[in-house]
Amino acid sequence: MGRYKFLNKGLKAFDVVTMVVVFIMSAVIAFSHLDEVTLGQFLALRVSIGNLVLFGGFIALWHILFSSFSLYQPLRLFNSYSEAADVAKATTMGTFVWVMVAALIDISFVNSSFLLVFWLGTTALSILGRLVIRELLGRFNRRERNLQGLLVVGVNPRSIRIARQFQAKPQHGYRLIGFIDGPGVHDTAASDSEIKLVASIKTLPDYLRKTAVDEVLVCLPFKSQYDDIARIVALCEEQGITVRVLGDLFQCKLAHSRVDQLGSQTFITVHPHAINGVQGTTKRAIDIVVSAALLVLLSPVFVITALLIKVTSRGRILFTQKRLGLNKKRFRVLKFRTMIQGAEEQQAELEKLNEATGPVFKIINDPRITPVGKYLRKTSIDELPQLINVIKGEMSLVGPRPLPVRDFEGFSEDWHRRRFSVRPGITGLWQINGRSAVPFEQWMELDLKYIDEWSLMLDLKVMLKTVPAVLRGSGAI
Repeated sequence: MGRYKFLNKGLKAFDVVTMVVVFIMSAVIAFSHLDEVTLGQFLALRVSIGNLVLFGGFIALWHILFSSFSLYQPLRLFNSYSEAADVAKATTMGTFVWVMVAALIDISFVNSSFLLVFWLGTTALSILGRLVIRELLGRFNRRERNLQGLLVVGVNPRSIRIARQFQAKPQHGYRLIGFIDGPGVHDTAASDSEIKLVASIKTLPDYLRKTAVDEVLVCLPFKSQYDDIARIVALCEEQGITVRVLGDLFQCKLAHSRVDQLGSQTFITVHPHAINGVQGTTKRAIDIVVSAALLVLLSPVFVITALLIKVTSRGRILFTQKRLGLNKKRFRVLKFRTMIQGAEEQQAELEKLNEATGPVFKIINDPRITPVGKYLRKTSIDELPQLINVIKGEMSLVGPRPLPVRDFEGFSEDWHRRRFSVRPGITGLWQINGRSAVPFEQWMELDLKYIDEWSLMLDLKVMLKTVPAVLRGSGAI
């Protein structure tokens, strides 16, 4: 498998070089359309240390984006269409980052021409590079005799499906030796000619002594055949043979499992969602970069809003309230004040007027809201200070809304509480689907749909759809 590691490192270098070359090409094309700067002037520009640091940071982010979409997994068994789609998602996210950076520091050449050429060039070349490597590996492995001999233990639908995938992907360098039959009835839906039985679990020790086997893949039900699995692992360890055990030991419907090394111990970690590891780090990096850019760009809006609040009503400019965040940890959410001073103390008297379903509290014509506050809520300007919560790590740009302690204490279903397994967000599926007009149960379902279907591309779609949703002002109370 050494050559796969070498090619994987080469692929990482290829992606970075591709991005740099396409970036330069895109910048040259963009400058050629600028009347105030000639191509000769562009080529004569000096590169500052600040620009080098910025570009170096983007190179690192580009690598993180590609890694977050599992584009460097050596044993990835997805088809080429799926891989191409993931490349397009990664390059789209990278292009979007340039949009935000250009808006923050006013890079003149990052215009529509630059963005179009950059996205098309990086997407096309990255996909083409992977297709070439895939084809070369396939041809090399079809001619090579010394492939990795793979022995599959267990005959069941999952083992048959995995064996088919290995046989259909010669670029992964495996040759299927056959199957080891285990106890039980096998509803495989496979032909007898497809299942080549070479031994049974009882005769496996003798078979391994006499046969050249590189790897053993165990596809047995963990609960009912734990003892058999343990014996096979010990047998392979004793004879120096690599053994792989199917990882979905608990057959979780929604959660994601992985193997972690903590100190000298190995653990199977079950995560309630996919927002962890490299993808979680990428999401956090995007949160910080975009939030910092928006704080700078929207600073005039902050100043004007603060002045309007101060001159039209008594009280503080910012309103803070304890809300529940990641894993139900409490934090103080920041908002521009939209209600009169002492509004929270009046809520108990207004409970009988609550018009929302479920444990949440909403009144369409809440008498505590100021005239300026009504406009701030309709345009969602009151939520802008939460960008500070995002930078502090208490919130994310996209995620379920942070709920007040009062609303959380009214939860009656445990499945509602799974929404607290991720950081709350400024915007999310609830906001782009009607906000307060959405019934409570549907609101919770949207939150869980976001958690279960999360991806960086979903975050991008939500952020892009938030702008028209805010402009419509639908569901804002």
